[in-house]
Amino acid sequence: MVLASDDSFDPISSMGIGFAMSSACNGALAIINQDDDANSINNYNEGLKKIYDHYISTKSQYYKEEKRWPDAVFWKNRKVGV
Repeated sequence: MVLASDDSFDPISSMGIGFAMSSACNGALAIINQDDDANSINNYNEGLKKIYDHYISTKSQYYKEEKRWPDAVFWKNRKVGV
């Protein structure tokens, strides 16, 4: 799975480093297992997409609920396209 430069976990989610470590381990296993399972890399990519799609959905829900700082630049930038 190739993500665009804007496809990343928001720092507020605290998912960046932990996800990077776990996905690297799972990616390595997919590569190691590709001789025994021809779909291992595709399965890995599909798993990444599901995780990311779930994250985007959850993030959107939280950002829509936040009403406390409507004039703060931080929230204005994150409400775009939500």
